[in-house]
Amino acid sequence: MLLPAIMALTLKMHCRNGQNLISDSGKMVPETRENTLSSFCRAVSNGATFIEFDVQVTSDGVPVIWHDNYVVTGDPKAPTFRMISEITLAEFKGLCSSDGFPASQPLLRRFHRQDGTLMSDYTVWRVVEDSELPTLEELFVSMPVSVGFDVELKLTTPNDQLYTTSEEVTRMTDAISAKVQTFSEQGRTVFFSSFCPCTCKQMKVLQPTRLVMFLSDIGAEWHCNPQRTSLLSAMRFAKEAKLDGLVVETAELKTQQHMVEEVRDQGLQLLTFGIDNNDPDWVRKQYFLGVHAAIVDELPRVDSSLWSPIGI
Repeated sequence: MLLPAIMALTLKMHCRNGQNLISDSGKMVPETRENTLSSFCRAVSNGATFIEFDVQVTSDGVPVIWHDNYVVTGDPKAPTFRMISEITLAEFKGLCSSDGFPASQPLLRRFHRQDGTLMSDYTVWRVVEDSELPTLEELFVSMPVSVGFDVELKLTTPNDQLYTTSEEVTRMTDAISAKVQTFSEQGRTVFFSSFCPCTCKQMKVLQPTRLVMFLSDIGAEWHCNPQRTSLLSAMRFAKEAKLDGLVVETAELKTQQHMVEEVRDQGLQLLTFGIDNNDPDWVRKQYFLGVHAAIVDELPRVDSSLWSPIGI
């Protein structure tokens, strides 16, 4: 089963209506908080037919939409770090309010700049348009069924740990699979992805009729597991585990373009993610290389460029 494609290349909106970044002028862009229902609705209004988001599971077993490894709150000079697995649904829901500030302690983040560099200090995560952070169930209820979901199962296993514990894999996959199954009658296109090899294999067991993709940085970041740093190792793992494809870091693929054909020859689909996918020329090149889908933040600009007279 192949992903729905436009001219053989699908553009998927990354994590809401674009990741919150700091612009050159010091402003937050976009002005809507990422991973809220408002941001997802705006992404759809901008033309997204697929949205990608990260799902974690609270301490009381509820799948929620949250990207970062930690929830960081309090004083930027002495921040408090908690994982989603350490907070309840009620605590998660209390992180944000409609006035742009969290309802209790300030929510903090080390932001990336638009050029991709990471700021050194934590700052208050303030936006112009804020709304409540959603659960996975609320996303299924709120989004049009015509909008497909790329559900990334986000595990916070340290990079120096080879595998996630079986207990945590089971806790995550059981809760997320059960919630997706609840809405199976919608007919929505849903597939799964994860950086965790064990999670991918377990989701394929729990959801054998849906696509399961292995995420890999293919060298963009260090990890003790070579499947996370090598495109060749990632491809071999996906093939042996009977997964459906790979989602790889797009900047690293630029130096390994010859591998696109090899991945396709293995019967695997290839998707890309990363800030370089906001470059229409590189997305266009991926189309001609044979990449199946590109996950982007700046969908309207990239989409319009691709369909211009000098585009695809």
